[in-house]
Amino acid sequence: QENALIKNILPLEEKLKERKLDKWMERVRR
Repeated sequence: QENALIKNILPLEEKLKERKLDKWMERVRR
């Protein structure tokens, strides 16, 4: 079960990082 949780959580963290990067890039472009 722990392995399944880790596999599910890691992709979520990656998506959050991508969203933060996208927002940051938008600010930088402006």
